[in-house]
Amino acid sequence: MQDFFDKYIGTKYRETDEYGNYLGCLYPAYLLYPDKPKRKVDESNFSLLFVMGEFSKALTRVEKAEKFGDIILLRQFGKFHIYVVVNSCKAVHINKDGRLEYIHYEINCKDPRIIGVFR
Repeated sequence: MQDFFDKYIGTKYRETDEYGNYLGCLYPAYLLYPDKPKRKVDESNFSLLFVMGEFSKALTRVEKAEKFGDIILLRQFGKFHIYVVVNSCKAVHINKDGRLEYIHYEINCKDPRIIGVFR
């Protein structure tokens, strides 16, 4: 499973899919969970926290990230970010104007930026 994302690494950030549904930083989560609900982007009333809230309703909130596929929602520099756990020290992440990449992230750390963890 740890090589699941290898073929997607380097994929350029896209705000929406071909149907106008938000992808953005949820892109790696949708790769792993393609059956989870997507939401249309309404620029006048769009919030990543709302979209993540809708996405997370289809998941289970857990106390801490422990295994492949766990989704970490955190807030950093006033913005929300999604990390999808690959293993105990690696996650995937995509930034606006960036590409999907592996990042080093200790999932057992006490990171005060974490808002929630979902599985």
